[in-house]
Amino acid sequence: MKQLACVCLCFICTHAYAFNVKSWFETPDQQAAHAMLENQPEIAAEKFTDPNWKASAYYRAGKYAQAIEYYAKSDTATSDYNRGNALARLGDLSAALNAYNEALQKDPSFSDAKHNKQVLEKLQKQQQKKQSEQNQQASQNQQQPESQNQPGQNQQDKQNNQKPQD
Repeated sequence: MKQLACVCLCFICTHAYAFNVKSWFETPDQQAAHAMLENQPEIAAEKFTDPNWKASAYYRAGKYAQAIEYYAKSDTATSDYNRGNALARLGDLSAALNAYNEALQKDPSFSDAKHNKQVLEKLQKQQQKKQSEQNQQASQNQQQPESQNQPGQNQQDKQNNQKPQD
């Protein structure tokens, strides 16, 4: 029984030791790549030394502001496109459109950048239309005749005044 316990203990220790030794021989980028495969993008982002990989890890972790910072360090169409995606996630549509335009200047055939740009332009037009409608509604509410809106009288007071009294 003691021999079996010793063999099991040696087997466990060997595997634990082998894992640690293996990590000694990996670069930080390799360690980060393993973290990404294990769905640990925050750990990966801390370990990556390459700015594009670091940015991608931050993006996958939902840390879009940090992703934008690292995507901006690279001057490629892909990094501009990815920066645009992160900006869109943060709701900064104008800056995202600018990033997609920069990507398309560097690579006019970048179909994903074209598509995302079109989607954001459509979304921006919808938002502007909605805002315009809200502004019109507010303007109409302010222009109602004073006979309908007497000072100090709210909607409930108006309804109470219209009810027949007993």
